[in-house]
Amino acid sequence: MVTRSEGEQATVWCCSQCGAIYYTEFPRCPNDGAEVLPSDGDPLVGRTIDGYVIDRLIGEGGMARVYAVHEAVAPRRTFAIKVLLGEYATTAAMRKRFALEASHTSRLAHPNIVHMHALGSMPSGPPYLVMELVEGGSLLDLIEQGPVDPLRVVALARGTCEGLAYAHEHGVIHRDLKPSNILVARSGDGEVARIADFGLARAVADVRLTTTGTVMGTPAYAAPEQLLAGKPVDHRADLYGLGMTMFEMLTGGVLPFDGTAMEIATAKAHGDPPTIADRAPEIVVPASVQAVISRLLARDPDHRPTSAREALAMLEEVSSELTRVRWWGPRGAGSSRKSPSRRVGWWLGAVAVGCAVGCAAALVSWRLREGAVPTAAPSTDATDVATIAAAPASASREASGSASAVRDPGEAALAPPPSPSPAPSPSRAAAEPRRTSGPVSVPRVAAVRREPARPA
Repeated sequence: MVTRSEGEQATVWCCSQCGAIYYTEFPRCPNDGAEVLPSDGDPLVGRTIDGYVIDRLIGEGGMARVYAVHEAVAPRRTFAIKVLLGEYATTAAMRKRFALEASHTSRLAHPNIVHMHALGSMPSGPPYLVMELVEGGSLLDLIEQGPVDPLRVVALARGTCEGLAYAHEHGVIHRDLKPSNILVARSGDGEVARIADFGLARAVADVRLTTTGTVMGTPAYAAPEQLLAGKPVDHRADLYGLGMTMFEMLTGGVLPFDGTAMEIATAKAHGDPPTIADRAPEIVVPASVQAVISRLLARDPDHRPTSAREALAMLEEVSSELTRVRWWGPRGAGSSRKSPSRRVGWWLGAVAVGCAVGCAAALVSWRLREGAVPTAAPSTDATDVATIAAAPASASREASGSASAVRDPGEAALAPPPSPSPAPSPSRAAAEPRRTSGPVSVPRVAAVRREPARPA
């Protein structure tokens, strides 16, 4: 159903007496015989029908027009009235179908289904349905704004599945599920999908609308079995319509099949639909979302989910996955979030900067450390410090004497007193290194150079 903004009007052909609207040429109204004339405004706006004052036109489709109304005795009580078009009101079969579907839908009371209140008929005019007024546009309005974020698509599809499951369990099949029949209501918790127009076939030539004179549903969204004569149709046809709706939401208006109604029917009968990557390569969607859509759009009904409850479980699993990995939809695809490639680029840039800073700090620290440790002057003692430290206890007295010169003062304090020994000869004493009473500064091993031993 095409929605209209408040106050928007168009030239229509209508009965000069009952106000019935006609999309096809009728010289006179079949209901009352009055002449059908063009009108710049909707003749029903401002009229009162059975206590309902018609305020404005809010939508129109192939079979009916929908108006916002209020009760004459209680202006704050608002509803929506769907009035059957004049050409369909002339046939007894269509009037009966209109009443039958209204009876079925009035039994459905669910948050994701637009509730039906009453069925009536204008004096000498077409019948009408009184239903709940849902403030907000349809999914078609949302699609016209561009591709929708996958998380949002899955959330709205889950609500739609909830309504479908309830309807199917109460014996009602929609048979014409599509974006224009799913309204988006606002609530404190966010958006709520509301299904409207249960079981009502459309009747205009556009492939997005039901073909004239048929009750198979809209060809662009109808399941293959709906388009083939003699094929049984059950609740799984609604799941196919849900898959088509999700496909169009994600692509921003691109459908799997193009062409006339016959070309679409032929393509659906001979194969499964292409993927979103095939039809809209610039649109990036999670693989799990594409998997659910492919399952919903299976050509064979036996390959689709067995029920709306099973489809709902699949969507809930996908929703949990997208929330867990924090899916970032592609820019320009109906999402204000940043793309994964940009996030990865930012992280790589941050890591590169961090590495550069760390390397620079390490280089500065190394240079400072090297500058603070001067290179030791060559020692006049021919003894290698490393060799002395590793010498065994049975080494010669000369080596022992040299080792004592480099022993740590604390270690010397803990060592046992040496045994008395004879005083060295003057010549030998001159050859030994001079001992000091204070701590001895030991050069770093790396600074010690090995020199050739001098003869004794």
